[in-house]
Amino acid sequence: MNKTWRYVLTGIFFAAILALGWWWMGREAQGSRHQIRATGTIEVEMVAIASEMGGRIVEITVNKGDEVREGDVLVRLETDMIDADLARTEAAIQSLEKARDAAREAWRAAQAASANPQEIELRIAEIQAQLDAAELQLQAAQLAGNPQQVQLAQTTRDGLQRVLDLLTTMRDEPYALEAQASQAEMLYQGLEALLQAAYSIQDLLQLQKEKMTLTAPRSGFILDRLFSAGEIAAPLAPILMLADLRQVTLTVYLPETAYGRVRLGDSVAVYVDSWPERTFTGTVTYISPQAEFTPANVQTPDERARLVYAVEITLPNDDLALKPGMIADAVFEENP
Repeated sequence: MNKTWRYVLTGIFFAAILALGWWWMGREAQGSRHQIRATGTIEVEMVAIASEMGGRIVEITVNKGDEVREGDVLVRLETDMIDADLARTEAAIQSLEKARDAAREAWRAAQAASANPQEIELRIAEIQAQLDAAELQLQAAQLAGNPQQVQLAQTTRDGLQRVLDLLTTMRDEPYALEAQASQAEMLYQGLEALLQAAYSIQDLLQLQKEKMTLTAPRSGFILDRLFSAGEIAAPLAPILMLADLRQVTLTVYLPETAYGRVRLGDSVAVYVDSWPERTFTGTVTYISPQAEFTPANVQTPDERARLVYAVEITLPNDDLALKPGMIADAVFEENP
């Protein structure tokens, strides 16, 4: 009797073990059906630091691997030619301003001459005094041997001389006062137009000079340095490569059978061989609406024949554990 009960109890025990095994296998199978697995490569968005104009590199302030902040100066290019053009333009502007102001005074004197003839005499005396001062400035510039200052002084003197001649004609030929006033106005308007054109050239040169200093458009890390100081960079040629490593992207490709089971905003567990003990959590931020053939560098030849959909997973990477180019495995939880 005891032996019989022993056999019965043994049978019940083995039956329970078998049932438990079948239950566990079913649970695992069900769990696997609710998971989507895919493999991809960690990527970052890179920004090329380049000059629109190109030129000789005077200084590169960063090295490969350095962290930079938005607005930091990264590269300085030579500005000698632009500086020379700016100096000449600024000298021309100063001359034009003085000549324009003198022409404006002559115009005003002509307008007031009919009502007050003494006004012209006063203007002639003022312009003569300015002309004498301009002659002294020209002599000083010639003695100093400064070509830019000589040109400036000559332009100023010549402009004042034209105004003085105009005022003298107004005084000596009062019957032609109206014509002289018209001539003075035209001279003033012409000089004003030239001055505005010079201002535009100055602004353009200043903008070009500013563009010879390259700053970081965003915070990130220098991934590559393609030039050194002293080298000539062609226009639009990348000098540095910048990327924000604190947020990376994992791109995977899902077959059509799994495509409909993934949603934007889904949480994804990500694993990399370099950190086997860690689970990184990302978010689905892009699902391609168009099918494509599996990229040749991702799957086996048999799998490359299938159509897949690209899915991008954004991962925070504050500790910089994930590096561009790492192979990573993504595990999606299936949506009901």
